[in-house]
Amino acid sequence: MHRPPQERVGDERGGDLALSGGEGGRGGRARPARRPARLEKECGLYERDLKRAMESCDELAWERDDLRKRLRDAPDVSNITTPRIPFLAHIISRFHA
Repeated sequence: MHRPPQERVGDERGGDLALSGGEGGRGGRARPARRPARLEKECGLYERDLKRAMESCDELAWERDDLRKRLRDAPDVSNITTPRIPFLAHIISRFHA
């Protein structure tokens, strides 16, 4: 059966895909008609996954910025340990004497 061009869609193998399930007893033609719906569903799933990945990246960027700020605002470790070193040296020298 020949259909006008606006009612046919060619697949990658050069065959025609039915745009609707009205092909009756032609067997294999009804199955390719579901392909666009399946591809549409897959695209939706990929878009959802991409959105979740982008949200995760946003959360990680916020966490990274927060950690950098906390590190910048944290007291320097050398300032914490430096005053104790002479005291510890004094105690150690008493045991070695």
